[in-house]
Formats: sequence, structure tokens, C-alpha cells
Amino acid sequence: MKFFLILINLLCLNLYTAKAQYLKPTEDQIAEVDELNDRIYISIEGNKVSNTEQIFDCISKSLHFENTADKSLESLKEQLSNSKYTSKETHITIHHGNSIYQRLGQAKWQKLLNVLNSAEEENVNSMGLKNIFIMYWD
Repeated sequence: MKFFLILINLLCLNLYTAKAQYLKPTEDQIAEVDELNDRIYISIEGNKVSNTEQIFDCISKSLHFENTADKSLESLKEQLSNSKYTSKETHITIHHGNSIYQRLGQAKWQKLLNVLNSAEEENVNSMGLKNIFIMYWD
């Protein structure tokens, strides 16, 4: 009887997470992406980031950007502001913001923050609600 209960619990858990895509970070990966139903969660480990191109790569792969040749912050802002790439509610969390600040320097860090915050404000769905949510942790 216990076997069947355990089996049923495992099947229910499997059905619940069947639509999820999990990319767990290894030591050299800087991000983790969880895609569940109508939401995408991108978690970037700031203590592993050494340049803004890495952040662009994480976000562009997760949201399937078409133009990945130009990895500038301007291109990131343009594509994040385009609701075409955020058909699902997108949550981007940057952990260890102080580490990024120390590696990039104040000017680039501030520019990155401006790009992400601007994209958060500009990208809204058809009902006028935000599609992107940005969070920072030190």
C-alpha cells in the first residue's frame, strides 16, 4: 500500500513539473532558468559575472532573442523592451549585485541597472501590465 501511495505522489509531482524546464547552474554557469507554465524565472549569479555580455547571453538564450550578434547594453534594452520576447511573465533576479558592481565598475553597473529598469517600465502586455520584473540582491 505504501508503495502505491509513493508512486501516486511521484506521478502527481511529475505531472506538476512536466511543463517546467530546469537548467541548474554548474560551477561555470552564471544563471539558472526555470520555465513553469506562464512564467520564466532567470536567476543570475552576480559573483560569477565578469562582463555585461555574459548577462546578455543568459537573457537572450532564455528569451530566444533573434539578434544575438550585438551584445551591447543598448541592444539588450531594445530587445527586453520588445514584448515579442516576453510572451510569458518574466522575472529576472540578479544575486550578489555588489560582486557585479566591483567587477564592472560603477559606470557599467549603473548603465546595466538603467537598461534593466527601463525595460521593466517599457515592456507591458496588452492589458497594460508589466511583463518583466527585475530584482536585485546584494
